[in-house]
Amino acid sequence: MGAWESAGLCLRLRAWRLLLFSSAAAGAAFIKWGQWSSSRPDIFPEDFCDTMAALHDKAPVHSFRHTRKTVEAAFGKTLEELFDRFDPKPLASGSIAQVHRATLRRPGAPRSPSSAGAAHSAAGLAADQGEVVEVVVKVSHPNVQRHIFLDFRLLAGLSAAAARVPALRGLSLRESVAQFSHTMTAQTDLRVEGVHALRFSNNFSGVASSVQIPRPIPGMVSQQVLVETYEPGQGVAKYMKRRTPINAHIVGLGVDAFLKMLLADNFVHTDLHPGNILFRAVPHKHAAKRQQQQQQQGGALNVQAPAVQQQGRASSYS
Repeated sequence: MGAWESAGLCLRLRAWRLLLFSSAAAGAAFIKWGQWSSSRPDIFPEDFCDTMAALHDKAPVHSFRHTRKTVEAAFGKTLEELFDRFDPKPLASGSIAQVHRATLRRPGAPRSPSSAGAAHSAAGLAADQGEVVEVVVKVSHPNVQRHIFLDFRLLAGLSAAAARVPALRGLSLRESVAQFSHTMTAQTDLRVEGVHALRFSNNFSGVASSVQIPRPIPGMVSQQVLVETYEPGQGVAKYMKRRTPINAHIVGLGVDAFLKMLLADNFVHTDLHPGNILFRAVPHKHAAKRQQQQQQQGGALNVQAPAVQQQGRASSYS
């Protein structure tokens, strides 16, 4: 690569980073656009997509003080009364909200100081009363509804002006912005997401060994706070960037899940960017030796039933 090409590439990357910073600072609607555009390498350059992908789960975060105030106002109790443990550091942040990991004790057993540090399973909804359940707590960003309203007032004016350009009339920009505005406004009410997450979970209950949807915790859903089961995993973006022996299996799971939503359930997740899909490799119990060999060769796991987590937010974190 020559000096001019190297300088040109450096300037491109600086431009993308400036756009990333500007989108993150501009608000929820522009963050959502960045999430969408980063998943379209068929339209945008690869280095642009790689840069904007940071918005999938690393959007600007709000303060822990706001999180505490919002959660306590939503449920009428202090964080210490609601949870055995609550991580003040966000696990991820999206355009609408951010999420924190926490543990809570289901009714039926006394709280104990040692329970906060114990290892727990996210499958606690089916467990005995009194078990500690690992959850994620999704909390809306401050004034997110107002910010979205202002964002789309601006975008509506821009789309109306663009629609006067003959070459752009066929893009239906005004209609697209109006539909996008309606969708994002609905996402700000986390009660809607809770209902959708429960429906998705029920729809996929027959294939829970392969596809898992976080389930809302009964009694812990409000307009600004959603508490749901924690599902561990790694973002699929990791597998999109490098070949592994299980990539084809991941793709097969994703296609099967999408076709089930589209053709069997008539209820489709419409925000399936890489930040909203996690993959968990589950080793076969009789394949420990083969797994060890594969790890030595390239770090791949021998899987029997991988799990894909599809979260109602964005995101889940949106």
